[in-house]
Amino acid sequence: MSWPQRHSEGAIRSMSYTGVGPDMGTIAVALTAVVLAVREDEPVVAVLAAAAADEPQRQALPGGLFSADEHDSLDAGLRTCIERQTGLELRQTRQISTA
Repeated sequence: MSWPQRHSEGAIRSMSYTGVGPDMGTIAVALTAVVLAVREDEPVVAVLAAAAADEPQRQALPGGLFSADEHDSLDAGLRTCIERQTGLELRQTRQISTA
């Protein structure tokens, strides 16, 4: 894998979940994570290459959609999304904010 990389100004932008959500009338919950680690005394953040053909250098934080049918909790949903995208098994999680 080519990450983690150092954050550069403007490298991380909000991700759009347009077209991947459930039908109208149901509630969609987007999960996004900031995965932090320390490598050789340097803090690093996991970022993924975003699928934007017009911006090949665009990066995004890992995340996905919560599914009540698949996940028992928001924490379980987040762990599943992060493991699928990065191959990492999260040790600790903390909810810092909601919007």
